Amino acid sequence: VDRLTTRYAGCITRVDANYMTPAGLRIANAYGVKSHPVVLVLATDNTVVTRINGVPDEARLAATIATLCRQ
Repeated sequence: VDRLTTRYAGCITRVDANYMTPAGLRIANAYGVKSHPVVLVLATDNTVVTRINGVPDEARLAATIATLCRQ
């Protein structure tokens, strides 16, 4: 995730949310996050494009982000 954040810095915004904080809990509840780790890729309208439960596969995540950044 760190490498992809750097690679697509001009296209994406990364938000790390700790569900043990009030703000993180609000985000987790809003998107139905019940376990961790989870990676959500959101469109500009905050709809979930991809949800990856567990440690993400970098190639799959990169392909998803690349597609969104071309739009």
